[in-house]
Amino acid sequence: MQWHGVKLGLENVRELMQRLDLPGPQRFIHVAGTNGKGSTCAFAHALLTHGVGMRAGLFTSPHLMHFSERIRDAERCLSGDELREGLGRLREVAEAMERMPTFFELTVALGLDWFRARQLPWAVLEVGLGGRLDATNVVTPEVCVVTSISRDHASILGEDVRQIAREKAGIFKPGVPVVTGPQAEGVLEVLEAVAREKGAAFHVVEEPWTGGALGLAGVHQRWNAALAVAAVQAAGFSLDPEAVAGALEATRWAGRFQRWDAGLVLDCAHNPDGVAVLTRTWLEEMGEARPVLVAAMAADKEVEEMTALLGQLKPAAWVLPRGLGPRLLAPEELARVVRDHAPAAEVVVADSVAEAIQRARSRGGSVLVAGSIFLVGEALAQLQGEVFEKSAQ
Repeated sequence: MQWHGVKLGLENVRELMQRLDLPGPQRFIHVAGTNGKGSTCAFAHALLTHGVGMRAGLFTSPHLMHFSERIRDAERCLSGDELREGLGRLREVAEAMERMPTFFELTVALGLDWFRARQLPWAVLEVGLGGRLDATNVVTPEVCVVTSISRDHASILGEDVRQIAREKAGIFKPGVPVVTGPQAEGVLEVLEAVAREKGAAFHVVEEPWTGGALGLAGVHQRWNAALAVAAVQAAGFSLDPEAVAGALEATRWAGRFQRWDAGLVLDCAHNPDGVAVLTRTWLEEMGEARPVLVAAMAADKEVEEMTALLGQLKPAAWVLPRGLGPRLLAPEELARVVRDHAPAAEVVVADSVAEAIQRARSRGGSVLVAGSIFLVGEALAQLQGEVFEKSAQ
């Protein structure tokens, strides 16, 4: 299905949607941001389905192990047969277009088509990249949500967080309420200014959720949960506190400080802000335990900064796997960065993710798998004995 790469802009996806008579009748919660989008979407979806009793779809990206994870509801993910049938319909439509849709445009169309076929009244929709020109921005939602904004995808979105914030705020629609939380300096002003331009009510969540246990670990998840609660309320739902507590405690989201067992944690943090949150969460949850760190990082990320942050955990060893694809920094290069920051660090290069996990676990003690979504996805597939479906997007 990886037909074409990234193409920012809405003209093509709007044509695709028009030809398919999409979006359908669903009402949407639309979530943008840099970090915390997936977790916030998972909380919002749990609140709609378990807290309110509403049938709702969930669209997220990228996937960890299988493409079908991107398109789901509370009962199940998109099936293999539905994927093949949906792609067949999309191919017929796409081949009649002057410009072939991208992988992500087709994925959005597939998701919206599946939501319509499943007759789901609501859906939670995660922005793929940016906001203003993202293919998900063809919907008019009931509420827009902006999670924590920081620098990421700088080659596309820019280096300045104010510029990035304006791109994220591109999902705002006239009269549609906006919910966000604490942000880096200057970001709130940009978001509020765009909301004002659109005539959209602007609500800032000022306290984390404290109403009970959460299904996801870390103080940052209490902020994501608070965002989700505020978003569902802004969408017009009255929430019972007991139902909210149950839904948030039942929320699961793979790869977010996920404890595979007592000795193994997997986390998708893949930019400096995400890694900083990961290190804080490790210290909160694991204390002074020094992990054996299975790590990989994309070549276009802030590798030096992320390595320094992970180094604060004083890893007992770094195990760096090969074979994760061209976007990932070669383990030998990452090893050089690690040794620049910690000359005495023990660094081991493994020939595969499976070997890296085996070597890390054989040392005893705690193991942390982190630095790349692709690494965590392949690690989870290996642990579960499943086939990993790679994706560049």
